[in-house]
Amino acid sequence: MTEFKIGDKLFHPVHGTGTLADLDNETKNGEVTDYLVISLTESNGILMTPVERAEEIGLRRVVKKGNRPALWKLFAGRPRKMSKNYRKRSAQVQERLVEGGFKEIAHLIRDLAWREVQSGFNSYDRRIFKRAKGLLAQELAVSEGIETDEAKERMESALERRLSRWQE
Repeated sequence: MTEFKIGDKLFHPVHGTGTLADLDNETKNGEVTDYLVISLTESNGILMTPVERAEEIGLRRVVKKGNRPALWKLFAGRPRKMSKNYRKRSAQVQERLVEGGFKEIAHLIRDLAWREVQSGFNSYDRRIFKRAKGLLAQELAVSEGIETDEAKERMESALERRLSRWQE
């Protein structure tokens, strides 16, 4: 299991980015549970995640700027085919969000963008596409030390350039 330290910038696949603010524990029925107390970046909320479940839910450190490729490189390459079956596609997408790092989420966005070009989106695809882009923008913002809106603009621009090449 990954050890986190107070002050670490973290990525949660459901809640986005935050900073490890504290370590805490609670006792219920005589059993002690240790928690990571995460101060969320976007909502200014607090998230308490059981230490023993951190890896299972996909909690990880935010990727450092020097440890990731440029967005245009992440959106490049052949998109992976996604299942036409809604249930299978939904399971694949959820797995990629939870298990994947920055690179995998960027590839998921690329693959969803390709799906939209090829066959359109249903309401689930539209929602998950928006969610994945929001998560990637949050992590990019923390990694680059910029505002989330600027990160979204950079990401959208890189994705738009890729989409225009697909449609040529």
